[in-house]
Parts: sequence; structure tokens; C-alpha cells
Amino acid sequence: MEVLKDFVRQPSRMLFLKKLKHYAENGFDRFEGRSSPIRHEWDGVWRVAHSASLFRVIGFYDKGKESFIAMDSFWKRGQSLSKPQRAQIDKVAEIKATSNWRKRKT
Repeated sequence: MEVLKDFVRQPSRMLFLKKLKHYAENGFDRFEGRSSPIRHEWDGVWRVAHSASLFRVIGFYDKGKESFIAMDSFWKRGQSLSKPQRAQIDKVAEIKATSNWRKRKT
């Protein structure tokens, strides 16, 4: 999540983190929808946005919609996703499908 760390270095961008916290505290699923800040991309991957920027956090739900697991983030350059961004979403979908994000017992 280095991109997120870089993103919030500017105080004006802290609004995104405040909104992210608001979504988490009130339930991500309450902010889902086609015209909402949390939208389904594909294969169980969701993206979280804020209207003030084209910065996106991507992840998926676990245990129904009990937990949102943020896996990656990126800056959109325009309205459409680029090929590398689509590849990032595909990678997150692969991680979700294989449960590779869970800590394994040793």
C-alpha cells in the first residue's frame, strides 16, 4: 500500500482517508452502487473511491460482507481503466479466489 502512503502525504488528500474510515465504521455495503463510492469491478473485486480524486483502493469482502480486505491501490488517469490497472484487479481477484491473503499456520 505504498501508493496509499504516498497519496496521503499531502494534507488536502486526507479527506480520502476520512471517508475510508467513515465507510468502514458504517459498513462498506451501505455505500455500494453504480453511482456510489464503492463499486463492484469484476470477479468479486470492489473499488473504493472518493469524488475529490481519481485515487482508488481495490479489494474484496470476506465472510459475506463482514470484512473488506484492501489489497492494492492506484491512480486512474481518466475515466477508463488502463491495461495495467485491469491486470491489478485481475491479480486481486486471483488472490481472493485462492485465499492467498490469509495467514497460514506454521
